[in-house]
Amino acid sequence: MQIFEFQFNPKQKEDLSFDSFCYEPENVYEKRMGSIYMLGSLKNVLPQNIHFLDKLAKQIKEKFYKNVSVTSEKALKETLKKANEYLEKTAQGGDVSWLGNLAFSVITLKNFELNFTKAGELKIYLIRKGQIIDTDQKLDFGDLEPYPLKVFGNIVSGKLAENDIVLALTKSMADAFFQEKVLSDIVKISLSPNLLEEAKKIRDIFNAKGDKLSKSTGAALLIILSKEHLPRRRETLDAKKSLKVLSVKTALAPILSLLPKIKNFSIKLPKFSFKSKKIKITPPKIKIPEIVLPKKKLPKIKFPKIPEIKLNKKSYLIPLLLVFLLVGYFIVRIQSEGNKEEYFLTLQEANKDIQEAENYLLLTDDTPGAKDAANLLLLESWDTLSPIFEDMDSIPSNLEKDFLDIKEKISNRLYELNKLTLIENPEVFFQFEDYAPNKISYLNGSLYFIQNKNLLELTQGNNLKAIPSQKDIDFLGSGENLLIFSKPNSLMTLKNGGILEKQSLESLDYDFSDLSVYLNNLYFLDKNKIIKYSYSNGTWLSPQLWAESSDNFESIAVDGSVWLLKDNNEIKRYYGGNLQQTISLNIFPRVQNISQIFTSGDTSYLYLTEPEQRRIIVLDKNGNTVKQFQSESFDNIISIWAQGKTAYLLSGSKVYKLSF
Repeated sequence: MQIFEFQFNPKQKEDLSFDSFCYEPENVYEKRMGSIYMLGSLKNVLPQNIHFLDKLAKQIKEKFYKNVSVTSEKALKETLKKANEYLEKTAQGGDVSWLGNLAFSVITLKNFELNFTKAGELKIYLIRKGQIIDTDQKLDFGDLEPYPLKVFGNIVSGKLAENDIVLALTKSMADAFFQEKVLSDIVKISLSPNLLEEAKKIRDIFNAKGDKLSKSTGAALLIILSKEHLPRRRETLDAKKSLKVLSVKTALAPILSLLPKIKNFSIKLPKFSFKSKKIKITPPKIKIPEIVLPKKKLPKIKFPKIPEIKLNKKSYLIPLLLVFLLVGYFIVRIQSEGNKEEYFLTLQEANKDIQEAENYLLLTDDTPGAKDAANLLLLESWDTLSPIFEDMDSIPSNLEKDFLDIKEKISNRLYELNKLTLIENPEVFFQFEDYAPNKISYLNGSLYFIQNKNLLELTQGNNLKAIPSQKDIDFLGSGENLLIFSKPNSLMTLKNGGILEKQSLESLDYDFSDLSVYLNNLYFLDKNKIIKYSYSNGTWLSPQLWAESSDNFESIAVDGSVWLLKDNNEIKRYYGGNLQQTISLNIFPRVQNISQIFTSGDTSYLYLTEPEQRRIIVLDKNGNTVKQFQSESFDNIISIWAQGKTAYLLSGSKVYKLSF
């Protein structure tokens, strides 16, 4: 951890007070809570409020380290309650000059776990891998509220990583940093574990902007996350001078190295606090060596002998049974305690995953991959916890509520990230009474369906007409005309309201399972092969093996590229006979068995049907989830056809219309 405190032109405005406060744990108990850092400013300062920020920081620090038996997050929440009470009491006592003039931030850090809050016009930035995250754009901290007074409100918690940077700025300095692009310069710093190198790089940035920053007054608190905890640096930038280092500990390091080392004896150096007009020195603390007194020997105690009791052979069975029962009890008890510990650790890991996912979601919307990373992390956590959710009776009773809370948190986030819409009453576009169709297609405003030897035509006025065929119909395809295919090689077209057999395709030894039409081409699927028929000069040409794969495919759709659905639910995109793209479906709820893929040149989306989970999945053509529809009414999904953002779903005897 590297902590830098900067003060810019502190004497430039007499009615403005600002300061930063950094407190590190002083004993093993405080180490449980981590470190606490504060940055504050007060405008229109009255003489009696010169030390207002110091008093507030002291109140917060003392309360934070008072209860070391809770988590840092909970301790901070309790601390802020007390801080609000302290400020309310101050206002009720007649001192209201600080209302509307106070800005204050509180940051706690323990093992890369971050908690922070702020009130008033302060800026807190998170800088990670070249990305600048303005917390104000993601979070609502609220303004100062009237009585009952509540200055501090929401707390933000998250998990940071090595080389992340937390930067807190007073309002005037935040404006100056933005105007002079100081943040952009800090982002470009190549971080190193050497504190002096980091200090020099940051000083160089500020000195380079010295003339432009000389008109600004305020403070900055910069925290660089590193594994090694190094002493902080407090520096002042005056309008007429360059940065000067006031680190006493660094200056005395050569002298301290010459002191003799004595066991159980330590000296804490004096603390120097530089304020606007006074220098405050806290006396050194000396720890006196421990004195160990000799232990006294306790007198030996003689216990009376237990008289011997003679038992018959059967009598031995009773104590033996008791021994077995006790051993069994302790084995079950030990196993139960072990299970509790295992469940507790599982909860901890799940909470860490949630916090890390939230950190990804703090990144700006245009950060590539941030939402995908959060989604994948939560999906993996859900997969780990699913066996436990399915067997809730096995969870220790004192942890059951925690697991239910975790389940709700993860599922709600996953529903949101995966754009899942649960539909209670989907729109029924049409319902068949006398037919049970099994395929759907569309041409010129009419929907078409297959039932054995009948082609069913549903016009725009929802008028249904059955057009008979001489053969069983297997596939439909819409291009310039509606094409009707019957195995093994009969191709027909719809003309003048009746089916006309057009011609027989050249027959090959294939067992077609799906058909897609694009322009003047037919694309048939036969397990791992794609067979293409082209149309030229009124004739269907000889078939060609357009592509062949080692994979088995379930469904085909063509829009210029050929999209193939694998039997393991992966999607392959081919172009010119070559594989161009593979899409894995990291979607919640987890995909079980996709039955059909549909797209065309008239839509920018891929539509997937999953009968087992009564769900329709809509992807863009990069594989990103656009929308999901799920309904108990989709109890027998058969086929789908779509144009743009509208889809018609055939499920049982009903046709549903879906739009987004």
